[in-house]
Amino acid sequence: MIFGDNNYHPMDREYAGSNQNSLTTQELEAPLFTTSDLGQTVTEGRAGGGLFTESVTAAIRKGTSKIELALQMEGSDMNVGAESYGKQAREAIREIAKVNEVNLNSIHTPSQLGNLSGLGQQGFSDETRDKTIQEINKAIEFAKDVTNGGSIVIHTGEFPRVMSDQSWAKDDKGNEIFRAYDEEKDKAVMHIVDDRTGQIMQTVKKNQIVSRPVWKKYDAERDPKLWEKKEGQNYTDEKGQQVKTGDYVDYEGNKVDLKHRVPIFIDDPDDENFGRFRVEKQGWQHFVDEAKEINNEFEDKKGRRPTWEEETTPEEAFFKATLQIQEGHAKGWALTYARDFHEELKTLEKLKDLRKYYEKIEAATDPDEKWKLQRMIPSRYSHMVPPDVKNPVEQIEYEIQQVKKGIEYSRQASTSQEQQAEEALISQEHAKSIRKYALNKSVDSLARTGIFAMKNTDEERNRRKQEGIKEDMNPIYLAPEHIFPEMGYGSHPEELVEMVHEARKKFTELLTKKKIEGHEWDDENQKFKLVDNPLYNPELVNSPDKVKKLARDHIRA
Repeated sequence: MIFGDNNYHPMDREYAGSNQNSLTTQELEAPLFTTSDLGQTVTEGRAGGGLFTESVTAAIRKGTSKIELALQMEGSDMNVGAESYGKQAREAIREIAKVNEVNLNSIHTPSQLGNLSGLGQQGFSDETRDKTIQEINKAIEFAKDVTNGGSIVIHTGEFPRVMSDQSWAKDDKGNEIFRAYDEEKDKAVMHIVDDRTGQIMQTVKKNQIVSRPVWKKYDAERDPKLWEKKEGQNYTDEKGQQVKTGDYVDYEGNKVDLKHRVPIFIDDPDDENFGRFRVEKQGWQHFVDEAKEINNEFEDKKGRRPTWEEETTPEEAFFKATLQIQEGHAKGWALTYARDFHEELKTLEKLKDLRKYYEKIEAATDPDEKWKLQRMIPSRYSHMVPPDVKNPVEQIEYEIQQVKKGIEYSRQASTSQEQQAEEALISQEHAKSIRKYALNKSVDSLARTGIFAMKNTDEERNRRKQEGIKEDMNPIYLAPEHIFPEMGYGSHPEELVEMVHEARKKFTELLTKKKIEGHEWDDENQKFKLVDNPLYNPELVNSPDKVKKLARDHIRA
């Protein structure tokens, strides 16, 4: 049987519909890209086919001309990791590439390094972050010995964030177009970090509800009496401040800031909550609005908008609100316990004077007549048990001891409550959104490793110059790599760009500032104390353009 030219089965290579232009077998078989065009990533260990000397050789046989070396973490397999290659092994890898005219243009750090922030299972750890930095530095030194410069790749998944809240996850009208899961918009979890320890203090959920005071404001609803008295007009308070509609005011009508606002006291006898302070249930939107108020107040006081590090986030406002409740509760009890403390001290002094007076009387009284000084001392059980009979000095001594116990109780109770209030206040000062804390750490790590890459590039260039090697050394640079958006911050292009820009700023700061923030908190100035900067380079202080170029050369993406 003879078939015509168009009789093909749909699975045949040459098959095409009657209205389509058929491609020749030759055209279909021709590759769009070759291994040489694309390059290849090779790894080491049993999965990669042995040491890099073996895996690189195998890649060369396939025809590749550009190779990325993917390091494994030390201990994950036998004889893997940058530290497994001595001077001779590194020279051998370099020579294999040189002889075969292959470009080793990238070193990929171990895939276990998922972030630069130090985030682990127990929260953020400087120890974990330092291990990551050391692993990157080993890759940089390996690149110096093996390659002619190029990228040091590390994956970015710096910290969890709510995908649906990100600007890139919304359209031009602010509508959500991406989310991590269906309920994320309403049930997303955000984390608050203690910037002293890196530990996660609390997780905040968007669907959480808390009860909070309703703050006193100058308007018809929250202070109708003051509003009526001032006829709804702006006025000047006792401190000379201009009070406008919507301003927070105290019980005397004076304007106050957010920190000193006061709750509404219900003084209407017809109100079922008469004699109490007004509270209400508040949800996530209240704290979105409160964060805006705090940032607007910052702008009013400082004359500028807060930076991303200074800006208060809704989750910070939420968490601090709960701490403010604890702080207020503790301060209230502290005042209660301390209320009569001063009077008890006065009473103690009077009792001591009274004891001296009766001691003199007792000393001057005839022993046979002292019984006349005794008094019947009633107790709470006097109606059932006969009262004790004591002389005045004995009874006064008993009262002195009771007053001392009361003083001790007031002191201990009030002091402990003051301490709790202070702890709540300190926790507020150190409570940071996970973005602020983690991004700072990530940026710092990227900047420091970028500087290390710069130094290693310079060392290799100097070595080649001294040895008369004409081949120039390209910059070794850090190249954070985004993979999947759900991995966390840094895994979306916009976040990656922000991270690189901030790291370049930090790079510049570390090279040109004598002092940088340390780890000791300055309570008076509410910030970390400055310490000497070991990376400071005075030669670069007056060369801003040079430093910017160095930052661009050694921190990319």
